Amino acid sequence: MSHDRLTVLNEIAVQRVMHMFHTEDAATAAKVLDAVHAGGGRVVEFTNRARFATPVFDALRRHVDDTHPDMIIGVGSVEDAPTASRFIAAGAEFIVSPIFDAATADLCNLRKIPYLPGTQTVTEIATAERSGVEYVKLYPATDPSFITLVQLPRPWSRIIANGMITPDTVGSWLEAGATAVGTMAGVPPTAIAEGDYDTITAAVAAMAKAIGDHQ
Repeated sequence: MSHDRLTVLNEIAVQRVMHMFHTEDAATAAKVLDAVHAGGGRVVEFTNRARFATPVFDALRRHVDDTHPDMIIGVGSVEDAPTASRFIAAGAEFIVSPIFDAATADLCNLRKIPYLPGTQTVTEIATAERSGVEYVKLYPATDPSFITLVQLPRPWSRIIANGMITPDTVGSWLEAGATAVGTMAGVPPTAIAEGDYDTITAAVAAMAKAIGDHQ
C-alpha cells in the first residue's frame, strides 16, 4: 500500500532520517527492511546503484506491502525521467537524485510523488523549488553551516543533508536546520555483506536515539 505525497513528506520530517542501502539480492533486501523496521526506521531509500535494481525493488515493494505497511520506501540515484517512471510504476513513494533534472521534476509533480534532487548552491535550490520540489538534497553534505546560511534569507527552504552522517554527527546537521538526513550509517554495507542484521537493527536504533536527543 503506497502513501500519498503529503504523508511521505510529513513522515520524512517526523523521522528525520532516510536509511539508504542497496543490494543485488531480493531476499537480502527483505531481511534488511525487516532489520530497519525492528530498529524503528520507517523511511528507506533503496539506491539504484547495482545490477538488478529494478527486480529487487519490485520484490521489496511487495514485501513491504505484505509485512510492513507503515514503512515508506523510495528509490535513489535516479537521474532521468524514464528511470523514475519505471520505479514509480513499481511503487516508489519518492524519488531521490544526485542532480536536478527538470523532466524528472515534471513527471514526479504529475504523479504527485516527492522528488528530492541533489543541490550544492542557492541557485540550484531555488531552481528546484520553482519546479515544485518541497525538499532538496544537499549532496554531498560536508558543512552543516551551509544550511544555516541558506536559511537566513530563505527560511522556507527544506534541506535534507545526504552523506556519511553518523549518530555522532547527526546533531550538528539538525541543529543547523536540516529537515532530515540521508545516510547509510544505519545500514552499513559490511553488515549487509555479512548478513549481520542485528547490527543493522542496532545501528538504526542508535540513529533514532541520537535524533531524539536533538529534537
